[in-house]
Amino acid sequence: MGIICWNVSKKLKECIKDDVIDRKGIRKLCKLLLKSHVPGTQDILLKYGVAKSEVITGVQCPNCKAFGMTRVRRKWFCEKCGCFDKSAHVEAVKDFFLLMNSTMSNKQFREFTHLTSVDMASKLLMRMNLPSSGANKGRVYHPQ
Repeated sequence: MGIICWNVSKKLKECIKDDVIDRKGIRKLCKLLLKSHVPGTQDILLKYGVAKSEVITGVQCPNCKAFGMTRVRRKWFCEKCGCFDKSAHVEAVKDFFLLMNSTMSNKQFREFTHLTSVDMASKLLMRMNLPSSGANKGRVYHPQ
């Protein structure tokens, strides 16, 4: 299959003698596209008619997909299948940003993942290297 693609590419290059756009033009176009890009802000829950109260919260097990993993000795533990995972909360954070809000506080993180420890929540959020603004109790995290 690679030979076929190479042959097609070679034939295309033979047909097109002159560059349609030069490197400088490509760089300008890239900068323009990056500058004018605006991430989508569509409310997923509204689009599908789901209330925030209907969203299943908690950390989902990557193995059996059950919700409600608990934090045990620096790992998330699934009582249903016995799976341990160090970073299962990462998907929960992505889900929160997609479904609930464009920013997340420590309190919202704890409520969404069912954590009780403020310190543990802070450590997990900091280790994710999420962009943040504010300080102390006013700190909020933003998606990457």
